[in-house]
Amino acid sequence: MKEPTRDPFPIAESPPHVQSRRGLLACLSLFTAALVSYGPVDLMAQVPESGEDNRIQVASLHPIIGDLARSIGKDAVVVTELLPTGGNPHRFEPTASDLRKLSIVDLVLASGKRMESYLPKVAAVLTKKQPLIEVGKRIPSLRVDTSNPMFICCPSHAQGGLDPHWWHSPRHMGRAARYVAEALTDVAPDKKAMFEANAKAYAKEMDELSRWIKKEVGRIPRGDRKLATAHLAYNYFCHEFGFRYLGIQGLSQSQNPTPSDLAAAVQSIKKQKVVAIFPEFLANDKLIQMIHRETGVTVGDTLIADTLTATSTTYEDMMRHNVNAIVRGLTQKSSTQKPSE
Repeated sequence: MKEPTRDPFPIAESPPHVQSRRGLLACLSLFTAALVSYGPVDLMAQVPESGEDNRIQVASLHPIIGDLARSIGKDAVVVTELLPTGGNPHRFEPTASDLRKLSIVDLVLASGKRMESYLPKVAAVLTKKQPLIEVGKRIPSLRVDTSNPMFICCPSHAQGGLDPHWWHSPRHMGRAARYVAEALTDVAPDKKAMFEANAKAYAKEMDELSRWIKKEVGRIPRGDRKLATAHLAYNYFCHEFGFRYLGIQGLSQSQNPTPSDLAAAVQSIKKQKVVAIFPEFLANDKLIQMIHRETGVTVGDTLIADTLTATSTTYEDMMRHNVNAIVRGLTQKSSTQKPSE
């Protein structure tokens, strides 16, 4: 009977040094293939020296506040945005999943001034070691007041209301940078100098932005500096840069005007010879179009009031977009461009 053919180099019978060499060659082959496919990998860069991520975990309840936190914290922070870019803060309500994300954070930053009506729900899931800071709380407030000559007219139900849209003033954003730096320092005192330096640099950027806005606004004839928008979100902007103001809806986009409020807005636009009226990203523009039909007023470019967008990804982007749109509209050079979602 013929014996079966035997493998001349059976693995089981290979000498130990040969098996070791084969294993090493296999590993080297795999590593070489990885380099070819993915390029050089800095393995040490993937893990902090301490073996863990020591960055401050920050949760933001507003995209503009998240942008501010990144500007002040730089590489020392990781920002989780519960309300993502393009989200509507007037209608946002955190889900159970959103609230679970807060279990790992060191700090929660809110816009404040009653913008986030759900704050008690957020506070209920935080520990004493997880501060909840309302950044806008220390910013001087503006209220809707029809006796103030800045207002052309307003929805009656908004009278006396606290305006939460304080970020439309670059000067206020400069102050907010300092408050965020203080909050981050409380979490990481060893980084105080860096946070303070970043806050000062940011405030300087806001001063430069304000100067640019004033220069651009100077192109609008003084008598035409009348801003009419979908809802009452630009009081701080008008107060800082010398506009008279008319908002069709109330302080929230869900606050619809009464028929008498709409009639008053139409009459005011005609009487005051308002040059343009501006729709807003996230707001229903049916009222704007109705007023356009009633008055013949120009419909300007869409403004961004309450969030950031895919094309205006930072606070400064948003402000420059708005100012450019307002100047175009009030100098009769409007277009139909809208910000991307």
